[in-house]
Amino acid sequence: MNLLIKNTGQYLGNKDVYKEYLASKDKKKFRESHRAELNLYEAARDYLKEHAPMRETADGKVRFMAPSIKLLCAEKEKLTALKNQQYEDFSYVRAKYRELQTVANNVNQMLDQNISLQRYQQQEQQSSQNRRRQEEKAAEQKKTGQSL
Repeated sequence: MNLLIKNTGQYLGNKDVYKEYLASKDKKKFRESHRAELNLYEAARDYLKEHAPMRETADGKVRFMAPSIKLLCAEKEKLTALKNQQYEDFSYVRAKYRELQTVANNVNQMLDQNISLQRYQQQEQQSSQNRRRQEEKAAEQKKTGQSL
């Protein structure tokens, strides 16, 4: 958008010099004395041919239409406002996302602690069951060993 505004300004600003060049009798001398303006005009014209909207003229030729600087500036302001609004929305969503990530990490950490506690309790249960079994075996072996 900035390039379109810049080139439209150069095109319109140097258009009169280009018209004088076309009307001059000694084009070579005129070009030498107004080289910078003509180069700016031609570069802007070439850019606008590629990037400006095209329209059909009365004679049936398709030519680019030099956009109005006011319209371009208004469009730029509109796009800038839209970009700023979208950035605010993005920032809000990003902050919410980070907050949700923190909550999810905290929940996962609590669940991991609960799972670790459950595993510890299961291991303690298994250990106590194993101890009881060993005690029962030892008591049974004592019994069988004493009865022999």
